[in-house]
Amino acid sequence: MWMPRFACPECAGDVIGAADDGGVVCMPCGRLFSIRGGVWRFLTDERHALFTAVVAGESQARTGATARLAVDSRRFHYFDPATGDLVGGARADASAAAR
Repeated sequence: MWMPRFACPECAGDVIGAADDGGVVCMPCGRLFSIRGGVWRFLTDERHALFTAVVAGESQARTGATARLAVDSRRFHYFDPATGDLVGGARADASAAAR
């Protein structure tokens, strides 16, 4: 059976072989990647999206507690983790032009 060639998102090593769950393993670093519902899962714990939410003071949400939020992704702001610079959007374009 033909199998596509993948590279590990963490170390860029060859991801080959079969893991017990039907997924694949990165040979250099040993990370396991699964396939569920026909979708490859290459998002490692280190690469999960984290975000900071600002909520109204009247909210019952508390620091460290689990909260359910409804978000409008059109209002997200993305920052480069290495530099802290705003990435994408009109504000980032204006900021880059001002430099």
